[in-house]
Amino acid sequence: MSNTDVVREVDEELRREQYEKLWNEYRSWILTAAAVVIAVVAGYKGYQGYQARQAATAGAQFDAAATLLRDGKKDEAMKAYEAIAANGAGAYAGLAGLRLAAMTGEAGKTDDALARYEALGKSSSMDDTLRGFAQIQAAQLRLDKADFAEMQTRLTDLSRPEGAWRQSARQLLGLSAYKAGKLTEARDYFSAMLGDKLGRGPSSQVAEMMSELILAATATPVVVPSATPAATPAVTTKTN
Repeated sequence: MSNTDVVREVDEELRREQYEKLWNEYRSWILTAAAVVIAVVAGYKGYQGYQARQAATAGAQFDAAATLLRDGKKDEAMKAYEAIAANGAGAYAGLAGLRLAAMTGEAGKTDDALARYEALGKSSSMDDTLRGFAQIQAAQLRLDKADFAEMQTRLTDLSRPEGAWRQSARQLLGLSAYKAGKLTEARDYFSAMLGDKLGRGPSSQVAEMMSELILAATATPVVVPSATPAATPAVTTKTN
């Protein structure tokens, strides 16, 4: 046996002794840590399964409520949506809340609908997109009565270039500015709508129409100078 082989065997024996020592010293801790990891993974998987079951149940309940509404059973549909909004899983609770707010508005209870939308728009449990939609709906209900400053407070954040509801927010801000006689601000909002290639849609028609109205209102009238009337020749009376 060569010296190299002897050195290798000694080294391996030392490592084996070190591993055995470490194992004997930390065995209980290692086994406990492994058990914890397994428990956490199993718990997470179980929670995922629970969430999936909850979402499936909430989805079925939401479909049932929608069926009641289609069948004209509004009172029963309202109760079903109320239950989902209170106890539903995932986005279904938010969707049920939005459906309730819409039904309340359709029933002519504008103030109650506004209160529902505003509560949803402030809810931290709502998805960002659904929360933004609720804020847009609340602002729309306030459009006729709110001044431009209030609309700016409600909608400026939503009108930013990266916002999912930027076009709706810009349209409401433009209409509010126009109503307040702030034609420059209104023009800027509608121009932003028309310049947003990713967000063009049906609202672009409104932006085009309002831009034309603003252009007509701000156009400087062309004054056509009137022609100077020719001087009337003097009439000389010939006397005999």
